[in-house]
Amino acid sequence: MAIMPARSHRVDSVISSFPERIEISTLLRPNTALPMMALSYLLFALIMYPDKSTLYTDVGIVANWGLLWLIKISFRFFRPVRTNLAVVFLAAASGLAVLPTYIYLASLQNTTSSWILSGIYFVSGITIPTSFAWSSLLDHARTLAESQLRQFVDQIQRENKLFEQALWLSKNAWTSTLHGTVQSALTAALMRSKMGPLDKQTIALIESDLLRAVSSLSQAPTLQINPQDSFNDLLETWAGIAEIEFTIGDQVADIITRTVRVQLVLNEVCKELVSNAIRHGGADRINFEILSLPNQNLSLVCTNNGSKPSTSANSSLGTEMLSQLLIEPKLRWDASIGLTVFSAQVPVPDAASH
Repeated sequence: MAIMPARSHRVDSVISSFPERIEISTLLRPNTALPMMALSYLLFALIMYPDKSTLYTDVGIVANWGLLWLIKISFRFFRPVRTNLAVVFLAAASGLAVLPTYIYLASLQNTTSSWILSGIYFVSGITIPTSFAWSSLLDHARTLAESQLRQFVDQIQRENKLFEQALWLSKNAWTSTLHGTVQSALTAALMRSKMGPLDKQTIALIESDLLRAVSSLSQAPTLQINPQDSFNDLLETWAGIAEIEFTIGDQVADIITRTVRVQLVLNEVCKELVSNAIRHGGADRINFEILSLPNQNLSLVCTNNGSKPSTSANSSLGTEMLSQLLIEPKLRWDASIGLTVFSAQVPVPDAASH
């Protein structure tokens, strides 16, 4: 379902998107407002006082613009103010900056009508800088909202991937249990039942086999490995065939040690990547780099000197596993270094869900 933008742009709803405090100097933009201020001033001066020199007009414009800059610089020495007060301060600053020019314009004829009519320019001198400042506020709100939305989407993606991780690991563990302990126990019980007359001892053995199968199904399978042993097994399996190296960041070792799920994911992923690199690419040098990221994920980069990977999107059990366990898995050929590069992020569960 498409999300439609809200039609209401009330001040309080916009300002609620901002930090509690903001620096006013970042919102006041004299250079941006200058063209509109100059046009407004020039049109008013030419209509009201066509016989006056344009030099006086230029002086008024420069005076207004220069005062805005002085106020902007002075605001840099102020502490950040509440956002809902920022526009009020900006309007007051704009009025202070245009006041000398307003007095100058009105005093050219120094009549009641000139003072009243010059008030039009005074209002525009407040409105134009304040409008550009408000535009800056809206732009800041948009940037902040986009940043928050990206963080929210990344968090949802991370939580979704953690769920897929748990589902895949649980499914894999139950598959191993069914094809391991349960199938072996049932096969043994079936073979005992066909070995001739069923005496008490044979029946007891059959019952023991069935109880072992039931016991395996009645409790969740154990999800735990020794990470050091799993890495050593990987190196020993492919010893003499490929040289495998691991580069692990300072914080990564601690994360792997205390997070069982990360151990299981890295074990499965590394085995799959090494197998693919050797079988499909003929690689004999494979390097892994695992680093921690600010978003609580781990960065996994695997490079190998195998042949250039195929661009055809062939799905397999291995690629499905990688897509379920990792965030944004990507396989590419890096022509600058002549290596095949696999990159992805490994989501790390919170401490409460290890």
